[in-house]
Amino acid sequence: MNDTDESSDRAEDIIIALQGLIELNANRYERLCSETVKAVEQIKDKGYFLPSALTSAYSCSFVENRDSLIHWSLYGASGAGVAIGFNQELPL
Repeated sequence: MNDTDESSDRAEDIIIALQGLIELNANRYERLCSETVKAVEQIKDKGYFLPSALTSAYSCSFVENRDSLIHWSLYGASGAGVAIGFNQELPL
C-alpha cells in the first residue's frame, strides 16, 4: 500500500466487507466470515494493522470489472501486478 491511512483503516474495511457478505447470504457466509472477523480483530488488537507494522505488507484489492483501467493503474504496479479471478457461482 502506498498510503499509511489505508493501512490503519484496513482492518475495519475487512470487517465491514465480511459483515456485508453475511448480510447478503447468511446461510452461505456466516460461519466462514464470522471466524475471519474474529481473526482480523485479534490481528488488529496486536497492532499488526498499524502503519509502522506494515512496512513490507502486501494488499489485495477486489473489483467486479475485470478490465478496470483505473484499478490496474492504481494497484497493479503499472502492469506488473497479478489478476486472479473468482467464480462467485461455485458453492463453498
